[in-house]
Amino acid sequence: MSALRLTVMVQLVAALVAAPASSEPLANDGAGRALYVQYCGACHGETGEGRGHLESILSVQPVDLTRLKKARGADYSLESLLRSIDGRGPFPGHTDSEMPVWGEVFLKDPSAPTADQIQAAGKLLLITYYVDSLQKD
Repeated sequence: MSALRLTVMVQLVAALVAAPASSEPLANDGAGRALYVQYCGACHGETGEGRGHLESILSVQPVDLTRLKKARGADYSLESLLRSIDGRGPFPGHTDSEMPVWGEVFLKDPSAPTADQIQAAGKLLLITYYVDSLQKD
């Protein structure tokens, strides 16, 4: 995906995530949880607390995803969370970790048809909303 196309997609997603009323249905519809369990649960655990079944073999321990909002404070936003999960943008969240760059996993060919790009962005967005729903005070 070109830098311009990625920027436009991130801006579109940022506009979508800025609407707080829309996050509740996405976080609770089951699709986000299913994607999270499939792609993130092995390391971060089903509850997001960093206790997945692969935890013991990782050299960098998985982050407790339920405490991101508290840890990041004012720097926490759905857009920053999305960028961290995606990992391809100018603010990758995977520095010094073993976490896959999910944007590249979901979209292996940057010149893929638009439908494939939308599907990849949808997966990232659903996981983002789900992880946001796990946040504890």
